[in-house]
Amino acid sequence: MFRLAKEVWNEQTAETTEKDRYQNIIFFPIGEPNPYVQFFTGQSYLAPLSDKQVPVYNVTFEPACRNNWHIHHSDNVGGQMLICVGRRGYYQE
Repeated sequence: MFRLAKEVWNEQTAETTEKDRYQNIIFFPIGEPNPYVQFFTGQSYLAPLSDKQVPVYNVTFEPACRNNWHIHHSDNVGGQMLICVGRRGYYQE
């Protein structure tokens, strides 16, 4: 399963921008500009990974981008699970 995922998401992008160079060294796709701009200071990107059972998304932050504190209520869309795959992130329970 891991090998298949690596093949699917390991496509090289022509390196013309810093974002393209970064995409070529990470496992998950960066995606498109995040439509939830009201919750961010700076640029972030959102890439859907799966919509089966539990929706899974990759969120990529440009340098100095910050996410404003907000709540994902579990009775609304099942809450939120955060998995940090690079650098450092802070959260509050």
